[in-house]
Amino acid sequence: MYDAFPEEKVIGVYRMTTPCLLLRDLDVIKHIMIKDFDSFVDRGVEFSKSGLGMNLFHADGDTWRVLRNRFTPIFTSGKLKNMLYLMLGRGDIFVNYINEICNKRPTELETHSLVQKYTLATISACAFGIDLDSFTPENMKTLETVDKLIFTSSYVIELDYMYPGILKKLNSSLFPKKVTDFFDGLVKTVVKLRDGMPTNRKDFMDLLLELKQQDKITGPKKQENEKEKIVELTESLIAAQAFVFYAAGYETSATTMSFLLYELAKNPDVQEKAYEEIDTTLKKYNGEMTYEMLNELKYLENIVAETLRKYPLVEPLQRNAAIDYKIPGTEVTVKKGQTVLISPFGIHNDEKYYKNPEKFDPERFNPENSKERHPCAYLPFGVGPRNCIGMRFAKLQSHVCIAKLLSNFRVTPSKKTMDRMQFDPKRPIMGPHNGVYLTFVPRKGGKRATGAPRCSTTPMGISNTRGTADALPCSFNFSILQIARSHGWQMVWGARTSGPEESLFTVPEGLQPMAVLLRRFFITKNFNYWKNIRVIGPKPVPLFGNIITSTLRRKNIAEVMQKIYLEYPEEKIVGVFRLTTPTLLIRDLEVIKHVMIKDFDSFSDRGVSFSKDGLGANLFHADTDIWRVLRNQFTPIFTSGKLKNMIHLLNDRGDKFLREVNNICLQKNEHEIHSLIQRYTMATISACAFGLDFDAMADKMEMFNKIDKIIFSLSYAREIDMLFPGILKMFNSTIFSVELRYFFEDLVKTVINERDGKPSNRKDFMDLVLELREKGEIKGARRSDEDIETTLELSDSIIAAQAFVFYAAGYETSATTMSFMLYELAKNQNIQEKLIKEIDDVLYRHNGDITYEAITDMIYMERVFDETLRKYPLVDPIQRRAQVDYTIPNTNVVIKKGQKVFVSTMGIQHDPKYYPNPEIFDPERFSPEKVKDRHPCAYMPFGIGPRNCIGMRFAKVQSRICITKLLSKFRVEPSKNTQEVMQFDPKRVLIGPKNGIYLNLISRNV
Repeated sequence: MYDAFPEEKVIGVYRMTTPCLLLRDLDVIKHIMIKDFDSFVDRGVEFSKSGLGMNLFHADGDTWRVLRNRFTPIFTSGKLKNMLYLMLGRGDIFVNYINEICNKRPTELETHSLVQKYTLATISACAFGIDLDSFTPENMKTLETVDKLIFTSSYVIELDYMYPGILKKLNSSLFPKKVTDFFDGLVKTVVKLRDGMPTNRKDFMDLLLELKQQDKITGPKKQENEKEKIVELTESLIAAQAFVFYAAGYETSATTMSFLLYELAKNPDVQEKAYEEIDTTLKKYNGEMTYEMLNELKYLENIVAETLRKYPLVEPLQRNAAIDYKIPGTEVTVKKGQTVLISPFGIHNDEKYYKNPEKFDPERFNPENSKERHPCAYLPFGVGPRNCIGMRFAKLQSHVCIAKLLSNFRVTPSKKTMDRMQFDPKRPIMGPHNGVYLTFVPRKGGKRATGAPRCSTTPMGISNTRGTADALPCSFNFSILQIARSHGWQMVWGARTSGPEESLFTVPEGLQPMAVLLRRFFITKNFNYWKNIRVIGPKPVPLFGNIITSTLRRKNIAEVMQKIYLEYPEEKIVGVFRLTTPTLLIRDLEVIKHVMIKDFDSFSDRGVSFSKDGLGANLFHADTDIWRVLRNQFTPIFTSGKLKNMIHLLNDRGDKFLREVNNICLQKNEHEIHSLIQRYTMATISACAFGLDFDAMADKMEMFNKIDKIIFSLSYAREIDMLFPGILKMFNSTIFSVELRYFFEDLVKTVINERDGKPSNRKDFMDLVLELREKGEIKGARRSDEDIETTLELSDSIIAAQAFVFYAAGYETSATTMSFMLYELAKNQNIQEKLIKEIDDVLYRHNGDITYEAITDMIYMERVFDETLRKYPLVDPIQRRAQVDYTIPNTNVVIKKGQKVFVSTMGIQHDPKYYPNPEIFDPERFSPEKVKDRHPCAYMPFGIGPRNCIGMRFAKVQSRICITKLLSKFRVEPSKNTQEVMQFDPKRVLIGPKNGIYLNLISRNV
């Protein structure tokens, strides 16, 4: 019927004597299933909702909302991880069972009934704690009997089509009494065996028993004045949920995997590619099938998706109108109580959405192919709020089974294999008619060996013709080329394996000219990129592009980008090369406004691709979907109210810091200010982030200084990514050391354990995070109704990543900013005197107390702070990666998806066009009358747009308290070692002073 009316949005059909509307138009489907969901909440089969009828799939609107709200957390990634060992155990038993049948020979097997044994065993273990240690007929008999009762069609539903509502009037159920009795008895037995309490199995029954301890459960209210719906969590209700979990997790997964194996047998090239992915990923994880390993099987995920496209099991999707509803874009009104139908099979096999739909092609679900597709063109799990709650479980169960099967067997067509799949007309869901027969061919050696040598890194180095060498330390799990500058330096290309032999790749003398040409091609192949699209920019140096002085650690990258920025004053954009990678430097403020604000969704990632495990999942580096969740949930942590609660911590550490400064000033006046201020920021961030009390800061500095060097010293990881874009992510490598990860994970675990996993009364960062942690999962804001809501489990690892970035941002950036600020005050005594007067006056008005209101009153302090960050913007350049092909406004230049754009904050903030005499330190630039006439993108020390610095307020409060306390007791003056012109450290990630900042601290004697 769907195919017969290709031009129609809706089609009128009859189910028996009942008129129904078949929806064809995807935008109409989107309205029904998502946008106007409240008008079509119910599935529309009316029968007695007692007993098993109270299950999540069939429950009516109000009851469904309660159940869905409370059961959704059961299917989080964290809960599924806890069930994985059950799936893996059954998977091993399953593989052994097939091995015994095959006895090392190719053997024809009926795949559907075979895979059913695995799904029966896993669902029995994960739902009820029934451990089947073998697939003997005795173990399977009872469960297979129940399966026949559930999945064989009856005429009960057809009776409801002929006489709508008759089942409900007669208080009749869809489910045979034998099925109800079976699940009621099973649940009662399990509950009794567990004494009504959760055990440590972490299976579905455990999770339901955790809920049962509440006796009653409630759901979210749609409106403030709506009465809260309450559902009593009885054993009967638990049995209903256990039933639907069993029904959905057993047969649907078995059927999907049968179809999948059928297609792999018919498409050996696809099968081989899947096998290679599984084999490679298993080796990477030392043969262990972990949750993370399974998540990396992207091609297998594509295969599952394509299988469900070609064979969507639940057909048709059905909804009942809760009100009279006019179909958008038509004059048709669906009356309250009428049913609408959707044919996933029709849509999934429509040439309009899937070319050559009969072809099995997993590449349809590559990200680039999927992103252009309408969200309602793929509906195997339904769509909208009432989609399949167990989708993640089904995928994980299937991934485990297929990964284990393909690791041990190859499947090929047998003499009984159908040329074209036929479907069983007697089943309520789509299934194979007369089974799926395939030949299972054992792979030689069974499970693949995983102990092959792994590549490790030779240090990247530069050796000159005099025989000396500079080692550039870096650490990756893959071999890299050792490349050196040809200007008086030897080229060294090396790699090393974990075996005893070390090899250095040398080129035979006769082939050296060819090798030189190949090398030159490799390191210059992109260098005409900008010229070809008529973008002006500096001439690149082979291999190093336009950042040779930065790569060789002679200048900070901010100075390099500022120089390029200032060289092209008339250009909106400048084409540059970071090593061999073309990157666009944006000069025009309106273009910057588009990229960073107006068209933010096109440039939402920062653009360093590496493993986002561990510390990589932090708010600063996270990719867009995860970033949105983190930003949405962590923004309230930095409100003025939360910062006020931290003032006592900042003041307390400030007082201790001042006493320490007093003590050291008794010995001498000259001090290295940067390292001195670091003591204050170290103490405050440790208190505000982790609740660590530094009564003896000097004893702790050595440990934290070591961490500081690891974080803020440049490594060559980014340069490797510039040479080989995406290589870090490809090899699951990170830019953070293992030592750093372990430090923060251990620190967070220690703090959580000390607080018993719950917020204390300190009101610090960890308290606020622990409040979020009690939710289990956090969610991000949806940008539109059709957006799928991203959820994130707030694990200890995720908390550690946020604690790390809070520490990194709040410690070093503030210390460096205050160091530059004191340097400028020492060089500009008139500004210092004006600031001291403001501090004294404000403190006098506030009775000497440094309150939140007191520091807010320091208007001139704010201008001094802003001018410091204008002259010394710490994070430079700002970087973004294009998510789509993007045309730069008012130009013909297209940034390709995946390419990066830069903004030179130092260049803009030292441009005389925006700041006359930019080298002069002048806080009056930030008076209201001057600020209001300035372009918003002319000042970006904290970034700009949705992805600006979330901790900006904290940094300002932290810095103002420190400067206030210092200048209330001391003046700063240049010393004999003070730099005349500030020089920046080329070996630091941020802009920082080279060789420190030396100033005299002179007591004011007040």
